[in-house]
Amino acid sequence: MSTLPVDDLWPPLERHMFGWAPYDTQVTKRYSRVIHFAASLTEVEWDLRLWIDKFEVLLRCLHWERAVVQLETFYLGEHTFTWHPKAAWRPQPPCYGHLDQTTEWWDFESSMDLKELAQLRSV
Repeated sequence: MSTLPVDDLWPPLERHMFGWAPYDTQVTKRYSRVIHFAASLTEVEWDLRLWIDKFEVLLRCLHWERAVVQLETFYLGEHTFTWHPKAAWRPQPPCYGHLDQTTEWWDFESSMDLKELAQLRSV
């Protein structure tokens, strides 16, 4: 998480969006911690696929069991995106750049049609 920028380019994926409890508290299991995040971004839906690309780069750098993004937008409505690592998944460097294929490292589920989601990339 420390590799995330403090001030990121649009669409942002910044360190300030994330929070987690200290390792040695009652609310964390010995080998497990919940990382939560939230943001209020104006019109992110038009660059949603680009934001998801950034989020997936972060996932490549972490050990995790499941990742869920709840999205509520004015134009696209409410959607849920879920990632489950494949059985043989292990994080490997490098932890940067654009991922061409989401299914290489994990299974991805979306309440939004995947073709529609792919079109939400402005680059």
